[in-house]
Amino acid sequence: MFAAEALRRAGVPLQGSIEISGTVDEESGGWAGVAWLAGQGLLTSRSVDYVVIPEPLNVDRICIG
Repeated sequence: MFAAEALRRAGVPLQGSIEISGTVDEESGGWAGVAWLAGQGLLTSRSVDYVVIPEPLNVDRICIG
């Protein structure tokens, strides 16, 4: 959230939207979290251009997909 706010305050022009996901239910499959949002059509490639998923595990690895 801090990074997204810093981008906004700095006036960095983005070509699209950013989704920040604080994932709930991640330890038990995510069916009540991100999977539910996707199932409801709230997270699609048409509605979101970038996603930031803060995950405190494996801090030495950044995945871009």
